[in-house]
Amino acid sequence: MKQFLFRTMVCSIVLLTIGFSAKSQVFSPVGSVPPELGKEPTTILIIETEREAVNKAFDDVFSKNYKGNFEITSDNYAAKKYSDTKKYRYVFQTIVTFVNAKGFGDSRQPATYEYSYRILDRVTNKMYGEEWSTDAWKNYLKKYVKKLEDMRKTNAGE
Repeated sequence: MKQFLFRTMVCSIVLLTIGFSAKSQVFSPVGSVPPELGKEPTTILIIETEREAVNKAFDDVFSKNYKGNFEITSDNYAAKKYSDTKKYRYVFQTIVTFVNAKGFGDSRQPATYEYSYRILDRVTNKMYGEEWSTDAWKNYLKKYVKKLEDMRKTNAGE
């Protein structure tokens, strides 16, 4: 039993170390937005998720909070239709993760979904994004889209 716990602990530490080092190489600071957004006209590609409620929220949230061009698609952004990285420089992705229920009795936490918002700059190949959120996913989405709009406006001189 002790050997099992020791191996589990060592594996966890290794996986966390790999995860943190990989994350630091891929992402810029949490909550960040692409600094070039809005300097040139471009269309943000918004990739649909498997969650219909999230897909419906995209048009509503972006229409009300982002004044630049955007296009919602279920297609792979690498498809030939979107190969022009000048026109489609940014790809907005929502990562949806199912989280199993935890605990027992009064301390039980129900199963839920976690949402993470990311935007890829296809020219620099750098990823920007927001931390995980749960219950208030639409509010987090709205706040992040407003950050995108603020950067777009600032860079566009509006």
